[in-house]
Amino acid sequence: MVRLQHLQWGSAAAVAVCCLLLGGVALHSNYREYAVYEQGLRELDRLKTVTAAAVQVAAERGPANVAMTAAAENAKAAREALAAKRALVDAGVAAAAEELAGQSQERALLLAGLRQRLAAARAAVDAVVAAPAADRGSGSTLAAIDSMFAAADAAEALHLEIGRDMIAEVPRIALEVSLVTRATELRDRAGRLGSQVVAMLVAAGPPDEARYERLLEEAGKLAEYRDALKNVGKPYFGPGALSDAIEAVDRRYFNDGLTWAVEVARSKGWANGMGVGDFTQRYVPSLQPVEAFRLTVGQASSDRLASYRDDAWFHMIFSAVLAATACLIMIVIAIAFRRALFGPLSEVRDQLAAIAGGDLSDRSKRRRVGREIRDMFEGLEVLRVEQRQKRALESRQFLLTQRLKELSETDMLTGLLNRRAFEEQAAEALAWAERERRPFALLLFDIDRFKAINDGFGHAAGDAVLRKVARCAEARLGLDRRLARIGGEEFAAFGPVETETAAAAFAEALRAQIAELDLPETGGLAVTCSVGVAFLPAGADFGLTALLATADRRLYAAKAAGRNRVVSVDVSAARRGRGGSEAAA
Repeated sequence: MVRLQHLQWGSAAAVAVCCLLLGGVALHSNYREYAVYEQGLRELDRLKTVTAAAVQVAAERGPANVAMTAAAENAKAAREALAAKRALVDAGVAAAAEELAGQSQERALLLAGLRQRLAAARAAVDAVVAAPAADRGSGSTLAAIDSMFAAADAAEALHLEIGRDMIAEVPRIALEVSLVTRATELRDRAGRLGSQVVAMLVAAGPPDEARYERLLEEAGKLAEYRDALKNVGKPYFGPGALSDAIEAVDRRYFNDGLTWAVEVARSKGWANGMGVGDFTQRYVPSLQPVEAFRLTVGQASSDRLASYRDDAWFHMIFSAVLAATACLIMIVIAIAFRRALFGPLSEVRDQLAAIAGGDLSDRSKRRRVGREIRDMFEGLEVLRVEQRQKRALESRQFLLTQRLKELSETDMLTGLLNRRAFEEQAAEALAWAERERRPFALLLFDIDRFKAINDGFGHAAGDAVLRKVARCAEARLGLDRRLARIGGEEFAAFGPVETETAAAAFAEALRAQIAELDLPETGGLAVTCSVGVAFLPAGADFGLTALLATADRRLYAAKAAGRNRVVSVDVSAARRGRGGSEAAA
């Protein structure tokens, strides 16, 4: 038979599962969107690091050109500027290598090729710089410039390869990747154009028309790149920093720096005797808005992807909240039914089971329940009170019984076990030793001439002596052995002992310690004891009565031998010595 509560919970659970499934589908879809854009952001950051390294490699041409053409008085400053630039380039390449660590073999090969070409280009530049100014030929300088172009080509190939791979992996970021790579190419080609002008200034003879035509083609490509970025970037990103950056590129580079560079190339700087350093000093600042535009495009692309990612995150959270809200409503409805009907009945059942199981603790009173349910709880409280009273009475009876048992087993003078308790516990300990095949020892010791103490110093002194002997023996025995006063001045100790020799040695130590007790009650009279030892080897079967008889016989043997001694074996009177202890190995 299905319970009503189970039926109600089952219906609520079914509706909640449906809500969770619908919410889960939406949540999964939005999470996939979020993951795509999150991955896209990471990939775009990697691409920006690599393109920054490519730009640094291309920018090294400027200081290199100046160093190769510097006059003697400017050579040191030019070399220092080149060294500083190379340090920045190396840092950029190292950052790119770190980003590409563990990537594909093809990327590793492209990175290695970049480093090789960069090293070769630097070697060519250093060779020109090291030569005296009079010995520097235009051919070696142009070859060094071309080698720097080759290094820039390797850097461009690397970031283009990474861009293509990113588009293949995350197609949704294709536009952002294209914008970043195009902006990087714009910066690289602007730098290349400057190096082409430097090459024309360095070349011997009149202006090279072929070089000039290639320079004009490069200027045309720069304009095409600018127009493509403007036509795509402005509508995509809208008005703002990108539009301002494009206007700065038009104003400071295309209308000023580029136009001036083309004019210098056409006249080869002869009209005003311009050198490479003069050209670089004016042309390089015009590249700043191009670099700023590249950075702006990269940041705008990252911001756009971040906004897409955040939107996906919002929709994911919204889907989760919506599904959770639907489930929460069902839970609230189920809880309302449970509190109004099923909960009180279930609690009545649980309290009855608890009372039957002995749990009589107070329970908090329920509020806002019907009269019938409240009457049931009041009846349970009456039953609980009656059961508590019954339990309290039983507890008092148990404590009284335990106290009576303790009194019946305890010697009132010394607090030790009395003879009845000794016989019970010694029998149990002996049975355990026989069952576990453990050696066992029983000691009986008696205070010598105790009657003389009572007669000479009074019974109060005798009682004090008994208590001190009991405390001394208890301390000597430890936790694994028991001590009892079995009559008058006679005591018994029992427990596990490894060997008969150890039992005799223990008894001797106990005898000696009692003999050294400080007993002002006896007026300085020493108190001694005689000890009889009975030892049960492991595996032996010897009853308590027989063991007691053996220990008692040896105790009386110790008394007969002159007292204040230990006897642990049965020997003839002829072998008993006087004084000290007697023990057999």
